[in-house]
Amino acid sequence: AEARELHGAAPTALVGIDQLVDMEAFTDVVSTLDLIISISGTSAHVAGGLGRPTWLLLPCGPGLSWFWFENRNTSPWYVNCVLYRQNAVSIWNDVIEKVGRDLEIWRQELYQGEFDLDH
Repeated sequence: AEARELHGAAPTALVGIDQLVDMEAFTDVVSTLDLIISISGTSAHVAGGLGRPTWLLLPCGPGLSWFWFENRNTSPWYVNCVLYRQNAVSIWNDVIEKVGRDLEIWRQELYQGEFDLDH
């Protein structure tokens, strides 16, 4: 969906918004996005809290925050959040390749009208 047509804003509006200073503007822009791909941080929590489809890239080992748990690919906190986890510390290739494959499937389903953006 074209964010500008639907909500009057475009994702490029994130440029120059300090998410910690102007949370309202940041939240407004995030709410227009079809899909958020992020690491654990403000963007992921705002997107999850808004119920936006979110794919979260997570480290394994000591960098993993407790609230993402282990051995699961969904979040108990955010129903529209999918967790992509490293298999080995500092190795992101497999995660990025999996996200790339899933993104292509997501894109094809979206354009075929089979993907529900809100679920």
